Amino acid sequence: MTDKLLKIAYKTMKSIQKAYKADRDHLVRLEEPVKICRLAETVYGHAVPDWHGRLLDIADRVVTILPPEPGKETCDGASFCPDKIDALDLDLAPSYLTHDAGTEEMDAMAEDPVWIAAGWTQPELRRLWDDLLGMMVRRQADALKSWKRVAGNGLARVMRSAVRALGGIMHGHLGAILAAALLALAGCSVPPDESVVDEWFWAPHDKVTYTVVKRGAFGSFTTSQDPAKGGSVPEDGASSGVAGSSSSVVLDFRFGGFRGGKAVEDSRCRISKLKVGKDSLSIHWDTKIPDDWARDKGEKGPLIVVAAFYKSGDAWIGGKFDWIDESRSSRSLENIKGGYGGWDGAAFTSAKKHAVCVVSADGRFRSNLIED
Repeated sequence: MTDKLLKIAYKTMKSIQKAYKADRDHLVRLEEPVKICRLAETVYGHAVPDWHGRLLDIADRVVTILPPEPGKETCDGASFCPDKIDALDLDLAPSYLTHDAGTEEMDAMAEDPVWIAAGWTQPELRRLWDDLLGMMVRRQADALKSWKRVAGNGLARVMRSAVRALGGIMHGHLGAILAAALLALAGCSVPPDESVVDEWFWAPHDKVTYTVVKRGAFGSFTTSQDPAKGGSVPEDGASSGVAGSSSSVVLDFRFGGFRGGKAVEDSRCRISKLKVGKDSLSIHWDTKIPDDWARDKGEKGPLIVVAAFYKSGDAWIGGKFDWIDESRSSRSLENIKGGYGGWDGAAFTSAKKHAVCVVSADGRFRSNLIED
């Protein structure tokens, strides 16, 4: 009898290990900044300070999740739950990407003097992202019909209870563990605190641009040679050569939520004749985009990033402001002027010197940088 129980236990353990490995075998990369919501003036009795992190931005209580730098992806989808549930028409990416961004940075937030002064603790920050996860799944569920709405709402409650329990285990909070265990035994769960959100910008039907690949497929790169000569992307540093010169300058990708500072100049992609007008800018394509450049599948075909910069002292400051392909030679400056991804429109339009380059959608390669 004992041997039989040991065999069952061993098979169970192996099955759990296999399920865990399958659940963690991929990474999810957010490709576009997503404005989620405006938090309430006080959350759990605390004011909400600004925060500008690697994956998360909070400005005037507006929560925006940001794409990670290439090679620094950490989100691995919904834990022990399908990332997409086709039977319910649910794509959980907006909720788990938001939750992962918040929990990734909450320890640093809890140690920040400004957040400490506002009274925030790490458990309260974890609770905030758990609440947002539950609310975002429920918002999607409430947009469904009949039985799908009921099932989706049930899933929202289960997911929030699960992250409350697992988060408590991961961070050693006994109260959270015991509360989740008691709720599970009682067959119920506590709904998320809706009062933490003052205004929603993300809507249940809004699509979020993201890429899913096998773990490790995003890769890390160690050389800074021209890809045309067999090189690839630098692992560290944010310097890129300008217009094929041997000198290097820092391209400060500060706006647009796109991390392109590590992009290597590819001599196979050349642009020229930059003209910056009042409402738009234009370039000339000297070559086609290399076939091995990563592209985003946009509404008008495969696209790459077009990045603009303005001169501030010796630095080029700017970032992504739109998508482009070889069929287009001009782009509107509407996004820059409208503050897309934190853009400082006034600084750009008032600057005397501007520059533009195009960048592969994965942030690995770029064209030459051209000035007006």
